[in-house]
Parts: sequence; C-alpha cells; structure tokens
Amino acid sequence: MKYINLFFALLFIFILSFRVKAQPSPVLQQVAGLSPSQGKIQIVFSAVNKDICWGCNYYNTQFIRTTDGGANWTVSNVINDNSLVCQKIAAINVDTAFIVLGRNILSGSAPSSNKGIYKTSDGGSTWTRYANAYNDASSDPLQIYFFDSNHGVSVGQPVGGNWEIYTTSNGGTDWNRVPSANIPKPLSGETAIEGYPGSANGIDNSFWFGTFGPSEYGTSDCGNTWFVTRNMGHVATVSFKDSLNGIAENLHGYFSTTSDGGHTWQPAGNFTSVSPLGLAYIKGTDNSYLMNSAYNKRTSSELTNPGTAYSSDGGRTWKMLDKLPNQWPSFAPDGTGWSAGINDSVYKWIGFSTETAVNDGMVTPINYGLSQNFPNPFNPSTTIKYSLPKASFVTLKVYDLLGREIATLVNEEKPAGNFEINFDAYNLSSGVYFYKINAEPVGKRAGSFIKTKKLLLMK
Repeated sequence: MKYINLFFALLFIFILSFRVKAQPSPVLQQVAGLSPSQGKIQIVFSAVNKDICWGCNYYNTQFIRTTDGGANWTVSNVINDNSLVCQKIAAINVDTAFIVLGRNILSGSAPSSNKGIYKTSDGGSTWTRYANAYNDASSDPLQIYFFDSNHGVSVGQPVGGNWEIYTTSNGGTDWNRVPSANIPKPLSGETAIEGYPGSANGIDNSFWFGTFGPSEYGTSDCGNTWFVTRNMGHVATVSFKDSLNGIAENLHGYFSTTSDGGHTWQPAGNFTSVSPLGLAYIKGTDNSYLMNSAYNKRTSSELTNPGTAYSSDGGRTWKMLDKLPNQWPSFAPDGTGWSAGINDSVYKWIGFSTETAVNDGMVTPINYGLSQNFPNPFNPSTTIKYSLPKASFVTLKVYDLLGREIATLVNEEKPAGNFEINFDAYNLSSGVYFYKINAEPVGKRAGSFIKTKKLLLMK
C-alpha cells in the first residue's frame, strides 16, 4: 500500500511541474421566475445566508425570495403601481425585509403617494408602508440599508436643497429624518446616482453613497451625522470590507481606494476587461472582491465589456473568471452570493475561501506547519489550518488529481500566527484533491516552506 501511495505522490509532483491552470468559475446559473425583460438586468439582491436571499425588480414593484439556496424562487409584488419601481432591498432574515419604492423614470410620470419605505414580517405575504417618511411631493427614495436588525438608514434625493435621509433605531417602527445641519449640502444640481444600486454600500455602523457629481457621502454612526468627499467623479459602485478599507469605481472604470473610512481616496488605476457596474466585498474572506458587469454601453467613450473579475488582494490585481453578463452582486456573511444576469438569469456565487486568524493566546508558532484538513473525507466544505513562525508571503492552492489548479485559497502576505481557512467544494465532483502551501519569509531570510496534503471529497 505504501508503494501505491508513493507512486501517486510522485505522479502528482511530476504533473504539477507541467500543470495547466483550469480553474472553474465558482458560479451556478439559476432562474428567478420573472417575466424576462430583453437584454436588461432586473434584480437587486440582498443575501442573508447560503439558503436565504431576497431580491427586488428594478423595473417594477416585484420582489423575489428563496429559502433553499436558489433552487426555487417565489415571485410577487409589493404593491401594484406602475409609477414606482423597487430601488433597493435590505433583507434581515427569512421573514423580514425592507424595500424602498421610488419613481419609475421609464413611465414618464411623477411617482405616486405610494412611494416610500415598505416592510414585510411574514416572508412577503403582506407589506406595510411607513407613513412618516418620504411624504413631500418631491420625495424620491433610492437607498435602504440595515446595520443590524434594529438600526437602518434610507437615502432619498435632495428636497428643498437638502438631502432627505431617514434613520431607525427600533427595527423600522419609527423613521426619523436626519437634521439638515448634520448632512453637508449637495452641490448645485447634484443628485444621488439613480440607476446604479451598487453606488451605495454599508458595513458595521458605516454607510456610503455616491452622486451624479463629484461627491461621495459617508456616515460612521448609523446615519446620524455625515461627511462628504469631493472630486470623486460619478461613483458607479463602491464596496467596503470593513469600516476603514474600501474600493470605489467611477463610470469610466477608474478605481480609488481608502483606508480611513472614505475621508480620503487614492487613485488605484483602472481595469479595462470589465465595464464598471458591480463591485462587492466577498464577506468572510480576508481581502477578496468580485467585480462584474453586463452589456451596458452608456456613452461612446465608456466600456462595454461584460463578465466577472476576482481580486484576492484588495483590488490591487484582478483575474477574469468569465464573460457572463451579470452585475450588482450581494454576499452573505458566509461568503455565498447572488448577482443578476440579463432577462431572468440569476447567478449564485459559491466556493470562495473564508479565512480567519486563530487566537491561541497570542503564542507565535515555532515552526511552519500545514495540518490535515478536517473533516476528511468532507462534503462540501472543510477547514485547512496552517502556521507561520514569521511574516511570509503565502500561497495555498487546491489541485485535482491531474495537477490542474482548482482554487487559490490564499495569495498574499501574512503575519506570523496560526490561521484556518474554509474551502467550499460545492461545485466540484467527488474525488481526490491536493492542497499545497508555499510560504516564503518576507525578506527571504530563509528558504520557502512547501508542503502538499491530500483531501477527499465525497458527495
């Protein structure tokens, strides 16, 4: 038996020296059950976990919901009103969600008095409008976000020269307008970006939104006070991994990054392989983002490239995953995500690794180490642990039996410590796989640590 194992080990090492990278895209195509709208992206998502996701139709008042990971979707209407569309959705759990209904710019008519914030507590069977928000004739709600089950914020277009922003601290029972003195005034003619749901993003107690102008507005106290950064350009999409670090992308494909919560931004170049429409931090990962776009040519000078790109280093480098036309991704805390394709397509994103540092009394490991994954055999996810006695640049990759690269779990510099990372093989077939670590000490004061282990997926 030991000679057989030795043979396969040598075979694997031999194949790796000639390996061909053939990483499958971690995406599953689903169908939502909407009436297809030719060539258009329809759905804005709010993911709760790997099984539960809500969405709303950006072209009417429909919403969708799944409780079985997207295998089946229920479709219904918040209300029936052709003057309104769903602008944004914030899902709390399987039963509770909030939607803002704003004007339907395609209808050519003014929004009705039904515009505003709606809540369901019974899985979408009934929806209730909050009467104490967005009652001005000029009111036009655009965004809604919940920091937790009690604290939320909703942003509308300026009314009377001031932003119309509401907050709640009791789960939506009461919505209070933020005093104008707490919000920097919009520039003359400046409006929030309409038609780009990804132009706003929130995490922890912070929330940001962009404008059709040079501004990016932010809050770090659940919407009670606000600051503004000018000279940003038209921010089409923005996403933060935590309250300090984020990425913004304007309509021309140029990136900016921040490390101080959006108070200052630094240019970070551009990525021309995908048009700038959707950007999302993949929750649960160390520093990974997904960027995607559908065919959507807005002016002759802007990009038209569809597809999906992935970054594991905070947006410094990007790798194309596919050329599927999709956008507006939303990720749950467990790393499962959904994005919308043209017509009735839904794309579910799975298999991104989630990594955490292990607090073991702050004891620095003496040696490098790579542990056997647990559980093993596994289905469909397993945990891999490794140890670093000093700061190192780490790559941790998964290969199939033929030596083809299946997934990159880690590809960045790490401090000394113990780490564990979750590998989700949801989209892989049963069989034998290998994972290999290469840890090179920062400064190359010693040789690299390289080790390979076997794992078994049984479905």
